[in-house]
Amino acid sequence: MILNLLKTNAGWTDQKFSVAFNVEPEDRLRLDLATGEVFQNSRYAALRKQADKAIEATLFVIEKSEEVEGAQRKGAMTYREGGAEYAAQLWFMIWLSKEKLAEFHSFIKAGRLPGQATIFLAWEGITFGNAPDGSEQKWDNLALTAIDIEDFSFSFEFPPRIQANLPFREEPEDDYDRAFFTDIAQANYGIYRRLVRLEHALTSRPISVTNVLIVLALGFVIWRLMR
Repeated sequence: MILNLLKTNAGWTDQKFSVAFNVEPEDRLRLDLATGEVFQNSRYAALRKQADKAIEATLFVIEKSEEVEGAQRKGAMTYREGGAEYAAQLWFMIWLSKEKLAEFHSFIKAGRLPGQATIFLAWEGITFGNAPDGSEQKWDNLALTAIDIEDFSFSFEFPPRIQANLPFREEPEDDYDRAFFTDIAQANYGIYRRLVRLEHALTSRPISVTNVLIVLALGFVIWRLMR
C-alpha cells in the first residue's frame, strides 16, 4: 500500500521529539472497512460520491517499545473507534529502534520531508474485491482491529541545491523563470554566455563591438521589463 504523506506534524512532548503524517492512499486504491468507512484518495472519493464515508488516517513514526513482541513486526495498522467529539481514524504505527528513529528525525529537522510511504501489510484479515489490479481491498476491522506491518519504506525528494547571489553559475535552461533576471550579475552572465555561443556559430562573420553593445542593451531592456 502506497500512502501519500499530506501533512507533517512534528512536536516535542515528554522531552522527546515526535513526528506524524496525515496520509491517504495513492491513486485508485481503496480499503473498505466492515464498519462502513472507506479509506481512499480524496479525489477518487469525490468522483465516486463517497466523501461521506471517508476516514482520516495518521502515520506515526515512533520508538519501538519493549512491549512489542517479535523482531519481524515493524508496525501495525489499527482502527481507532470514534467518540462524541472525534471521528474514527486509521493509525499506521511505524516502529524504529532508538538509533534509527534519531536518524529519521534528523531528516525531518533538516527540512527533508518524505513524500510517500510504502507499507507492506500482513494479508491476514485483508480480502480483495473485483478489481483485477488488486486496488479494491476489504478489511473486517470488527473481527480484527489491527494488522501487522511487515515492512515499509519512505520516499524522499531532495530539491536541487540553490546557489543564491552567485554571479558565475550554470546557464539556466530555456524555460528559466523570472527570478533569474532579478540579479543583474546573473542576467549579464547569461547574456555573455549566449554571445559566446553566437560568436562560435558565426566564425566567418566575427561579431563587432557595436553588435555586442546592441545585444547587451537589448538584454538590459529585457531585464528591466521582466522585473
